Order: sequence, then structure tokens, then C-alpha cells
Amino acid sequence: RQANDESAAEPAQLAPGKRSGFLVLGMHRSGTSMLAGLMATGQGYNVGGPLIGGAFDNEKGFFELVDAVLQNDEFMQLQRIWWSSNVINYDHEKAIVAKR
Repeated sequence: RQANDESAAEPAQLAPGKRSGFLVLGMHRSGTSMLAGLMATGQGYNVGGPLIGGAFDNEKGFFELVDAVLQNDEFMQLQRIWWSSNVINYDHEKAIVAKR
């Protein structure tokens, strides 16, 4: 839409029975995928997409936005850390600066 279009200020319309998004934070293997899946499929929340699909260790899917996961991976790579090691050295200020 163009900036002078009056409808540009209107919020996006959700399908009937859908709720706007949500955020689930937690450590790996703590039930975040299960909670996100319940919120999306059981409570009708809109999770957006694309999402990480199912795998051998989580057949129903992870309910994680691919873009958010890739962004977090980039933040960690810039600081030479990974989700399973050296996380104590994570500096959120460096991650913020890296994306400016």
C-alpha cells in the first residue's frame, strides 16, 4: 500500500476464530514447542510463518519462526557461541549492535 492510502493504517484482519500472535521463551527441551503448538492449534493463535517443520525428534513440528531462529543463530555466530556451548559469554548488547 502507498503511504497516502487511508486503509494503510488499518490493522491486518485475522480469520474468524484466530487470535493475534504470541511469544514463547524457554530453554531447549523445556516444552516450548508443545506450548506453542497448543496455543496455535488448540487456542487458535496466529503464529505466522514459515515455521520449522517436524523432524525425527519432534514429529509435530517446532512452531518456531524460521526467520527468528536464523536471526538468533547469526547473533550467536558473531559472538562465537552456540546454543549448546559457551552461552555464558552471550552479550545481548553486541547482538543489538550487530543488527544496526
